[in-house]
Amino acid sequence: MKSIQDVRATNAETFNTKTRSHLYTQWQRFTASDHSSFRIGIWGTTGAGKTTFLAMLYDALLLRPGWTVAADGKARGFITGHLRNIRTKGRFPAPTEVTAETDIFRYILQEEGSQGADGAYNQITLDFVDAPGEFYERPHQADRRVSGKMDILDYLSSCDGIIFLLDPDRVDESLGDEDDDYRTMLLDLMLEFQERGIKSGVSDDLRLEQYMAFCATKSDKNTYWTQREAPQNLLENVMGDTMYRMLGSNFCKPNRYSFFAVSAIGRYQDPETGEWVENVSYNGQAPAPRRSRAQEPVVSTTNIGPAYEPGAPEAAAVAEETETPAPPRSPNASWAPVSGNGGSRPDYAPEVSIVRKSAITPFNVLEPLDWLIESMRRDPPRILK
Repeated sequence: MKSIQDVRATNAETFNTKTRSHLYTQWQRFTASDHSSFRIGIWGTTGAGKTTFLAMLYDALLLRPGWTVAADGKARGFITGHLRNIRTKGRFPAPTEVTAETDIFRYILQEEGSQGADGAYNQITLDFVDAPGEFYERPHQADRRVSGKMDILDYLSSCDGIIFLLDPDRVDESLGDEDDDYRTMLLDLMLEFQERGIKSGVSDDLRLEQYMAFCATKSDKNTYWTQREAPQNLLENVMGDTMYRMLGSNFCKPNRYSFFAVSAIGRYQDPETGEWVENVSYNGQAPAPRRSRAQEPVVSTTNIGPAYEPGAPEAAAVAEETETPAPPRSPNASWAPVSGNGGSRPDYAPEVSIVRKSAITPFNVLEPLDWLIESMRRDPPRILK
């Protein structure tokens, strides 16, 4: 019987072989029609919640005043399908599985009232690859390319800014023998960016041009909720002290990287006790209430609209709602994609569910994007595309 590490390695290799040419074709289509807009990419490992984050990010962008957001046809299908599962059924997306063709999806943000004399608007593009987390974890395995075909490193290297989604649950004790920790993966990626920057000749500076927003996901969990106001400390623990220090000492330019604590689902305020409670159930276990003082929301203004400060979630009365039950789990169930031996898999993750669908309140999902936009406008990076 194959181990989980064997399955992951097989999945990654299958993905690389089947999708590289298709991915390159998609990228050519986008870059051929691209203009002076900034491009933002996404990086996320297995279990970091990349799919959920991207769906809820679009949902939040639709409500932002001053900006119009649109998605291409394939991205629209991605959004509507996952939002239906999350908001209507209280279910999380299943881990992304290997498919014969994997696409680059695009969100486009257009600033209202920004039309210039040439008729063009100020636009920001958010490009992401709907790929299994293992694909991001082993970029050099993905680099076994056919000449002229792109890979995940080409995709990330061409982005002006990158949102890194890091799973704080991915600690040394949880890793298998074949799994890399964040220090190893990020160091490998930064060295690759550095080497490509030198070869491109765009700049003589050895430090990286890209803006990077490092985000700790799942910050709604009790374990991390108390650290949400100091995300740099949380992420230092997640990526390791040495990697954290190397970002500033060797790789990133000053003010071109920042840290965020995010949650795609957020917490809800119990109407009876006033406590802020986790809204996610793991393995059918309802989250235990944890006392925290209710606060009125503090509203600030960011460059893509008003936003709530991390220390003060929006207070709102929550109607009584039946908890979403977690579907029964088979003793042999796994988060790993189904192998080629057959068998079916649900389109949701059976181990986790949303307790109160009506109380979903994403936390800080817009802040990393807002920081990237504001920073890139102030000091645009020089990226070879």
